[in-house]
Amino acid sequence: MKIASFLVEVRLHTSVFPRPHRVGVLHLAELHVHIKGSYAYFSFHKGKHMFLIFLLLFMCGFRNAYNMVLHKFGEKLYSGLVATMTGHLKDIAQSVEAAQGGSFLEELNRKWNDHNKALQMIRDILMYMDRTYIPSTQKTPVHELGLNLWKENVIYSSQIRTRLLNTLLELVHSERTGEVIDRG
Repeated sequence: MKIASFLVEVRLHTSVFPRPHRVGVLHLAELHVHIKGSYAYFSFHKGKHMFLIFLLLFMCGFRNAYNMVLHKFGEKLYSGLVATMTGHLKDIAQSVEAAQGGSFLEELNRKWNDHNKALQMIRDILMYMDRTYIPSTQKTPVHELGLNLWKENVIYSSQIRTRLLNTLLELVHSERTGEVIDRG
């Protein structure tokens, strides 16, 4: 049942992009769904169906990304990736900012781990673009782009940056005064 609801949710997001060019936009809309789906994969489906969802996202997403780059829609794909990841990371930043007390670092760490896992999937799906389109246009590779966007949208968020610095300094001070600090 979880997989079926996930597939319905994924199909609902396909109308996000307008249709000026049928082939490219169809693939871009589907790939947008796969990118969103890779985040949803780690956020909502951490159960026994993870492998099936990953396989679905990878197989469909890789084919669509390959076709888009092949048909000279690499720029749309890349800019769609940047927009999708930026939007998602702004949502993550708000979630981390809302964390209270000692759960702040735990929430930040959990979101960071989820982002890294999703980023690995996205990099695998966009492998052809990484090998062909990105070197020829001298754009930032997908994995590095994801790390840079994390830094810009989450870590450099004014509230998170200040709070992270203060929290880490407090932990260092506590450890120096003899308290045991959980490093996990």
